Amino acid sequence: MRVVADLHHGVLWEALALLLEDRFGWELVPWVDGHYVKEPGPLTVDFPPRRIVAQTTEQIESADLVIATTTLNRQPMKALAQEFGAVYVDHVGNAWDAPIGDHVLRSVQGDYGLLYHPEFHRVPYSEPKGNRIGAFHGSLAVSPCRAHWDRAQREHPEWDFQLYGVADNPLYPWQVAQAMSECFAIWHDKDADGYGFTVHEAFASGRPVIGHAVHYAGKLAEPLWQRGVTYLEPDDDLSKADAAMGQRALARFEALVDFDAEADAIREYLEVLLP
Repeated sequence: MRVVADLHHGVLWEALALLLEDRFGWELVPWVDGHYVKEPGPLTVDFPPRRIVAQTTEQIESADLVIATTTLNRQPMKALAQEFGAVYVDHVGNAWDAPIGDHVLRSVQGDYGLLYHPEFHRVPYSEPKGNRIGAFHGSLAVSPCRAHWDRAQREHPEWDFQLYGVADNPLYPWQVAQAMSECFAIWHDKDADGYGFTVHEAFASGRPVIGHAVHYAGKLAEPLWQRGVTYLEPDDDLSKADAAMGQRALARFEALVDFDAEADAIREYLEVLLP
């Protein structure tokens, strides 16, 4: 089974690879014209643990499925599917996005297609230790919510605040779970998000989460946020963040997300579409 997809989001690409390559044993091929950097000819992207070699239409030659993951690529990738005689599938991960075809994998609220949670790397649970508070989205550096992070640093000099995902502290997707396991709590305060890989990873880490739940109102991650149970608001008494809260956060994640069952449902959904 050959699946052609666009490479616009490295973390999403890894999620597709975990699903289609690692779970299903299918071939996942990136289409160079669907890359966020428009360059002619083949393109190689080192994105550990994978080396991604994007291919031209002529190199690909054939496909069974074509998946478009961003608005800009939907029409050209639907045309590509028609050229190959392949099944076209929309992947929708942002509430402001919309599919153009009949077959959809979605990680947003809605009543169309198949709902699922894109997968990410995990490590076994370990009890939180130390005093590190980690934030794992580099956009916090320029976010309106940065003021809460800065205030917490001033009020809690006993904690080690670390901002990941910035130029001097980068992470690949497969490294996030391990880095989170080395933190006592996860600060996640992203004011604009779609599906939200990092927010799901935060709750899956088994650490108490600190952030504003309002950012996820009406989104797939909304049920994870239970104030005083699984997370604290930045204005709460942050000393209440403890290992028990982290365990409740993990339990909440596992009650809502089952990667194994969702993968089975996706495989059945996609295989039915094929001739």
